[in-house]
Amino acid sequence: MKVKLLILLSLTVLFGCNEKNDDLITSINSIPTTIGTKWTYDKQVIINEFESVSSDKIIKRDTMNFVQTTWIEKDTIINNTTKLLVFKTIDTEYSWITYEYKEINHQGLTKYGYSYNDSAIMLSSPLLELALPLSIGTSWTLSLPTDGYSIQLIKTAVSAEELKIIGQNFTCYKIKWEYINSPFNDKLKVEEWFSEQGLTKKVSSFYRIFDSIDVQSNTNDNKQVIITLTLKSINVK
Repeated sequence: MKVKLLILLSLTVLFGCNEKNDDLITSINSIPTTIGTKWTYDKQVIINEFESVSSDKIIKRDTMNFVQTTWIEKDTIINNTTKLLVFKTIDTEYSWITYEYKEINHQGLTKYGYSYNDSAIMLSSPLLELALPLSIGTSWTLSLPTDGYSIQLIKTAVSAEELKIIGQNFTCYKIKWEYINSPFNDKLKVEEWFSEQGLTKKVSSFYRIFDSIDVQSNTNDNKQVIITLTLKSINVK
């Protein structure tokens, strides 16, 4: 259970940003989906250790920096009917390789399954990862499959912001995750920034999350983990 959770946390998530006037940004109608398109991210993981389970005083902080690369490797057919894009991700810190099987349809970017450690898992119901077209106020609900829990979350585009990274300005919609009736309600905070180039930034904060799901550990409930993905380069085919 602990190992699976750590993998989930890693798969789930440096510069200034300015909010933009709502009238100055148009809807995002599509993102790159051509085979061979590659996104490379700087990935920073910060682990804060608190003094005790009842204290927010930080007594230790570890910071790790490495690189995560995602690209559209190929397409494939499932159930002899559905054509999916295969997104391959390599995490250089742990040499993890993950595959996700997705489709762009009339709703947006939809995930049908994933695989890691040579274990493929197809979802019983596809997940709408990104609603398109995307504009301020766009909101949708997902049910996330996890061990022992049925987690509901709402994703909402709450603002338009301009991010300046890699010498470019990216006009993005900021998407906030809101967990409903789950043990992660006040433990897990996720924010994403999507531009027409795809995922541009993602920040995931896990606050004493191990304690909230009753993992047997004497120390993990004293920690906060913050994972930041920052777009480093993109090569659109």
